[in-house]
Amino acid sequence: MAVKLGPEAVQKFRGGLHERPPPLTVDSPFYPGKERRHADLSLSQLPLTESLYDCMKRSYPLYETRIKDDLRSGRNVMVVGEAERGAKAGAKAGAKRQPKQHTAYLSYPHN
Repeated sequence: MAVKLGPEAVQKFRGGLHERPPPLTVDSPFYPGKERRHADLSLSQLPLTESLYDCMKRSYPLYETRIKDDLRSGRNVMVVGEAERGAKAGAKAGAKRQPKQHTAYLSYPHN
């Protein structure tokens, strides 16, 4: 993508909260609708482009309805994402003790 758009453009949407990359098309090899895990979602439920802020807004209801209560109950929660920034943030906030229970949540688009 950096070759096509230039490294400055890529860094802008990778490092910004509100910047979005160019939208995918449904015939793109990277279109998430081609993945089996998204088979039950409609075209309108799969974003073709998304900023970090869009992802946060989409994921927040899951935090409010499930993750927050588990954390307050003393459970260890593992939130898995595909973004490198998310992995780095998780490593910095890593637990010092062995977890008693793991809970993994996946956030899917919703309307």
